[in-house]
Amino acid sequence: MRWTDCPNTGTRTTSQNDAETEAPADRTTSERTKTEETVTTSVTTETAEAAVDFPVIYFPFNGTSLTESEEGILDILNTHPDMKVTVTGWCDTKGSQEVNERYSLRRAETVKNWLVEQGIRADRIRTVGKGSDSRAADANAARRVETKEQGKEDSIQ
Repeated sequence: MRWTDCPNTGTRTTSQNDAETEAPADRTTSERTKTEETVTTSVTTETAEAAVDFPVIYFPFNGTSLTESEEGILDILNTHPDMKVTVTGWCDTKGSQEVNERYSLRRAETVKNWLVEQGIRADRIRTVGKGSDSRAADANAARRVETKEQGKEDSIQ
């Protein structure tokens, strides 16, 4: 079995030909098992890293203060000490565009400041304010902060 890194997508693929399928006669069963365990471990690790799912933080109307600690985000960042994230703030459609852009950025900065107070390096966290979210189901769902791993922010609308 051979692993190939795909630079365009950042994924790994495997391939094997008939000659690689059968273990050589001079390799023992334990050597084959050890090789198979190594391959399985690396696939599991890659799958686990791709599955990071940050909790969404909701805010009250006109609010920029956290109402509870955000241990979920903190735990993820502590578990992945090299991970960098983008924290994106949103508002509902009440108020002017200028006010909502300012409030959405304040919400993102509030989360960043709390994480930094808990020991996360500030250079690991980028903040963005997106203003109003007219596509949210309701105003309560619109007033939020979303966190994504940097490089994977495309899924933030």
